[in-house]
Amino acid sequence: MTARPRALQIELAPPPSSVARSLRLAAGEPVATVTVSFEDPMAHRPVAITTAMLRPDLFRIVIQAGAGPDGPDGFASVWTHAAAGWEP
Repeated sequence: MTARPRALQIELAPPPSSVARSLRLAAGEPVATVTVSFEDPMAHRPVAITTAMLRPDLFRIVIQAGAGPDGPDGFASVWTHAAAGWEP
């Protein structure tokens, strides 16, 4: 079985105080929290979740989504539908 990413969430917000201390952040300084959920493609059920908290001044986050094996309703389509009609 090979798990595949199924959901992704990125948030920029102040972290819990214990995380802020370990990352040596000032009070109220935000972190980029990246959470990815993985699923078993055969059973269509979650099998793992991973979270990373990154200092935004030390990391560049790039999201690249291509056509998924599920066709238009795959992982990539969530981003393309959410961004439709968006203007900077």
